[in-house]
Amino acid sequence: MKAMFKEKEDILTGDMLKVLIAISIPIVFTNFLDGLYGVIDGLLVAYVGSYEVSTVTFVNPIIETLNAIGVGLSIAGGSLVGRYIGAQDEKLQSSLEQRRAKS
Repeated sequence: MKAMFKEKEDILTGDMLKVLIAISIPIVFTNFLDGLYGVIDGLLVAYVGSYEVSTVTFVNPIIETLNAIGVGLSIAGGSLVGRYIGAQDEKLQSSLEQRRAKS
């Protein structure tokens, strides 16, 4: 990814198509692996029985939904931390540092 962007400013002022491709490639790859996990899980359970396959087929979207919620919350938390740090507010920064030390 370093070869695609020469400087940090390229994300803001560079070609938007290159930026979107660079950001979307890891997301597409991760979603592909998540889908592949469900398929492989179903194939492995297929040797056990049809009841087990239906259970895996039912539970897999629930697990993926919970995973998506967790990823969304972590992205939102990262965005908030970046905003607080960028605000140059010492009170907020010290609060974030204390929370990071506790976790």
